[in-house]
Amino acid sequence: MDNIDKNADILTILDGYKSYAVEYEERKKKQEEEEKMKKAEEEKKLLEATKKKSIQDEIAETLRKIKDQEAADAARFDEERKRREEKKRKEEEMKAKIQEQLEKMQKWEEEQSAHVKRQQEIREREKREREIKEKEEQIRIEIAENKRLAEKEKLEDIETEKMLAEIQAKKTEQAKKDAKRLAEQTEERKEMEALEKKKRIEEAEKLRQRE
Repeated sequence: MDNIDKNADILTILDGYKSYAVEYEERKKKQEEEEKMKKAEEEKKLLEATKKKSIQDEIAETLRKIKDQEAADAARFDEERKRREEKKRKEEEMKAKIQEQLEKMQKWEEEQSAHVKRQQEIREREKREREIKEKEEQIRIEIAENKRLAEKEKLEDIETEKMLAEIQAKKTEQAKKDAKRLAEQTEERKEMEALEKKKRIEEAEKLRQRE
């Protein structure tokens, strides 16, 4: 908004300068036309007067007119000089105002550029800090997950060892039972073989006695 106001001020000054230049040209043109008309009228009157006056009077009148014209020209020249000086002064003032506005605009643009740069640096710093926090949070989550998996794996290992121990205990118990049953079967087989042998001996003894 300040930038727009400053541009509007400059445009207003420039419009004032253009209006002053147009007004000055119109005034100068009008003055020249009036002076031409006045001079023509005076020349006409002078011509008419010279016809009625003598040569001496005509010369005196001519000299007076010349002096009057010179005085008028001097006064007009002085007025024109003052007008030019006033115009130059206004132009200098206008240039100074425009330069001041341009310097203000440049300063404002530099301040805006510095502000934008500071804001960009703040956003970049906040972005880096946010990325660091997100990375730290990700690492913390990964560490917690790894710890959880390690504990889970440890529990699974303990459970597996426990199951293996139970299986081994069952195998050992079964092996003992199998060994006992095998020993019992072996003992029974020996007893049966002994009885069978005894029976064959007895039968053989009976056969021998019959003979």
